[in-house]
Amino acid sequence: MLANGTIVDANRTNNPELWKALKGGGGNFGIVTRFDLEAIPAKDLFFELWYLTAGVGDSDTIVKDAVVAYVDYYWFKGDDALVVFWVYDAFIVKSFVAIAVVYVDMAGDSEIVTAFDEIRTLLAILKVSTVITMAEQTATFKLKGGAR
Repeated sequence: MLANGTIVDANRTNNPELWKALKGGGGNFGIVTRFDLEAIPAKDLFFELWYLTAGVGDSDTIVKDAVVAYVDYYWFKGDDALVVFWVYDAFIVKSFVAIAVVYVDMAGDSEIVTAFDEIRTLLAILKVSTVITMAEQTATFKLKGGAR
């Protein structure tokens, strides 16, 4: 609904400028009163998590190089995702820095060769590798109250 009360459709083909603005402009360009969505079948995911000790051997360099290689060469594969973050935990004796690396293939394919393979050569504290539904995987990321 526009500011003058007019109800219009805004999508990729009807009022595309308004549709694009509403995707990021909040209520500044109109009020969205209805969403029409198309459901698509959920696929199983191939999910792999590696938890590494930072600063041990070449782990930091190998992970950084793998991220660069992944971005340089695998951006065209829309089914893949690579997420890397360094974790600091001051509550463990002498503090602890770890690297968490998550690789996901949304087509459920565990046989794809990517830059992630270089990370698989590293000694990991924790390795999780599974084929799982999107709903099951999402549920594993729930945090208890007060956690960050």
